[in-house]
Amino acid sequence: MNPRPYLPSLQFSLIVLSLLGASGLIYAAQVTTTPAPPASIASTAPDAASAATDHSNWASSLAAIQAQEGSSSLPAAPDQDLVGQLLQGAQTQNLTDTVGRTLLISLTNAQAQGLGADTPTQNTIISQALSQIAPPQPSIIYTAKDLTIVADSGGALHSYGAALVAILAQHPEAGVGQTLTIIGSAVNGDPSKLPELQAIGAGYRALAKDLAAVAVPQSLAATHLQAVNDFEQMSEAYPAMEAIQGDPVRGLSGLQQFNTLESDAQNLFIKTAQTFAKNGILFTTQDDPQGLWASLLSG
Repeated sequence: MNPRPYLPSLQFSLIVLSLLGASGLIYAAQVTTTPAPPASIASTAPDAASAATDHSNWASSLAAIQAQEGSSSLPAAPDQDLVGQLLQGAQTQNLTDTVGRTLLISLTNAQAQGLGADTPTQNTIISQALSQIAPPQPSIIYTAKDLTIVADSGGALHSYGAALVAILAQHPEAGVGQTLTIIGSAVNGDPSKLPELQAIGAGYRALAKDLAAVAVPQSLAATHLQAVNDFEQMSEAYPAMEAIQGDPVRGLSGLQQFNTLESDAQNLFIKTAQTFAKNGILFTTQDDPQGLWASLLSG
């Protein structure tokens, strides 16, 4: 069994960076082709009350409460209740639109107060917008009660290592390579294979379920449990990644979570391989046909 489909590599990181760069280009194109909004917000605008009556149309509300233009004095602070209503109205099912609108409203609010050009204000605005990007929450969380934990022994460790290799081989669909190929194609304008991500995500869920059923030596129980939950949470990232073309922020958020979890799973497998080595556990080609454990130690 070749461990490469399951473990991240330098190529994986480079592709992630490329995708992040592509998302920047997408955002830049959207900004360039969208008319610039008015520069500021003021609480003294004559039609602010009427704008506040319809918060679902955030763009109209924002345009309706513009401040005085050309004033040399510092503008009055905008009505923060109205700003909050605009931010609430900017929430949509599309995370990219929501973050973009939030940035626009927050920056306009800051500019109305003579701010926005300084680094601290910009960092605060960006942090507030990015706080909306929460990773998907797993629908299943495995606990120690879900595991079969056995006493430590050389035989138990050897059987455990061989069982992991066998289970990984049973789930070839749960791999990084095909995932990146599909997402890369979508970013480059071909979303036709995005629905295939559902099957890959289901593969990771099945992998987590099968790993949870393995008899685990006591000394590796905590490490194994974390790996099982990593694979389960990877499966939860796939719906977000599938949305990468129509909602780049959501898609890249899912990809970032997937990358983080995959790296953590790799480190857990390395830790397991080191435990085998410390206990003198060796695997033959029959138990480990592709040399997973040896490759993790040498890598």
